Amino acid sequence: MQKILSPDQTNKLDQQTIKKQFIRSDQLMERAAHQFVDALPFNDFKDQPIIIIAGTGNNGGDALAIARLLIDKGLSPVIFFCRVSSHVSGDCQLNWDRLNQYQSSNLNEIIENQDPPSFHGIVIDGLFGSGLNRSIEGYWATLIEKINQEAERIFSIDIPSGFFADKQTTSTHILNAEVITFDSPKLTFLLPDSQKSINSFKVVDINLDLDSKANLNTPHTYITQKGIQNILKRRDKFSHKGTYGKVCIIGGTDTMTGGVTLAGKAALSTGCGYVFYKVPIEKGDTVLSQHMEGILLQDNLFTTLPNQNQSKFDKYTFGIGCAMGTTQPTNNLLLTFLARHKHPYVLDADALNIIAKKGLDKQALCPMSILTPHQKEFIRLAGESENSFTQLDLAKKIAMTYQVYICLKGPHTIIACPDGTCYFNSTGNPGMAVAGSGDVLTGMITSFLAQGYSSKESAILAVYLHGYAGNLIDKAKGQYGLTASDIIDYIPQAINEHLC
Repeated sequence: MQKILSPDQTNKLDQQTIKKQFIRSDQLMERAAHQFVDALPFNDFKDQPIIIIAGTGNNGGDALAIARLLIDKGLSPVIFFCRVSSHVSGDCQLNWDRLNQYQSSNLNEIIENQDPPSFHGIVIDGLFGSGLNRSIEGYWATLIEKINQEAERIFSIDIPSGFFADKQTTSTHILNAEVITFDSPKLTFLLPDSQKSINSFKVVDINLDLDSKANLNTPHTYITQKGIQNILKRRDKFSHKGTYGKVCIIGGTDTMTGGVTLAGKAALSTGCGYVFYKVPIEKGDTVLSQHMEGILLQDNLFTTLPNQNQSKFDKYTFGIGCAMGTTQPTNNLLLTFLARHKHPYVLDADALNIIAKKGLDKQALCPMSILTPHQKEFIRLAGESENSFTQLDLAKKIAMTYQVYICLKGPHTIIACPDGTCYFNSTGNPGMAVAGSGDVLTGMITSFLAQGYSSKESAILAVYLHGYAGNLIDKAKGQYGLTASDIIDYIPQAINEHLC
């Protein structure tokens, strides 16, 4: 797992790395420049001009070091050193002096209020870095707007210029950037409001001191492949189907059963021992025709759970809400279940909509249960938020108040935990924005929960592997036409590729 650090923490980590590794700050900058250059997709550049924009801070120093490395590779970038401040950082000045020793370098300076140059081509953006804490205005804002209008592609060093790392950005900044960032993603990259600013981002390792990083506390973590490998368990040789738990999917209506069977199939593909269905009694044959390994619970969905059989239901791990509808009988079933069941469960879709109508504060949610809303469902549950940061805070608050896990689904699904921490997913693609994808995730989370993983582990594993399966499909056939059933087919491969 990768810690997501604030700009102040990142600066502190840089300084500790310099001290503990016995290197100079310009050597760390050189290391970062090499990693940035190695990550550039040179095959995409063709014969387009390369324009490098450098400011006067350390981000500008990175840009000037990158310019020198590109010249060493035989390229001819046009370099603009922007005098955004009268103060030039020491490492920035050092790299400017080094560039001046290159006779082949195309060096230019831009001072405030001069006519800006053309930015047609590939722009490497090193104007402002992650330490920026004020809005960009005046001439430099106009310059950024011109870059946005003219550049064919923009590659930002660590962060788009003018974009804040850990708060909402409403002022002028670089848009549609392809970001190559150092060590770990910035918090703002992972939130919905960044969509117009971040085309993509790639994290590169610059070998910062691990012991120093371990001592930095942050509530935000980026889920990584290694983190998943540390959680997943191999199956025991002498285990049996009873070892891996019983999942029960509750849902379905007179007109919809597909979401239920998608969840059940996903649960079985994720490794649970049994999948049971509690659906409208007249839909039982339909469900079993869609999933021959499934087992029906005969109790009618539109009756309350019988008190005398409560112990029978305690042996199941429930996933509730897929295509369930919000009729009064269904409301009664869910509310009766929530009042009586005392083991963690997964709530999705219409189960969340029923709770939203009644009000979260009126529900007896079992601690450590997992709620999986998409954006609109979360708004129904919690209300509108001013921006992505206030929505993140609201998800944390709900998770802490009710001691549940909130999986707020999206491009970087957020898992808000009861202790106030948050995990952000690193897998998935836009092709997964398709009907049934959320039902598959519900089945996966419920399956891991049934297998004995903790609620936190179940949410992290399912969210990551769900997205990873989607990425396997992308490689196999692309994003268009990806279906929820495709995701189920690739779950076993996704899991097997993460078993140590």
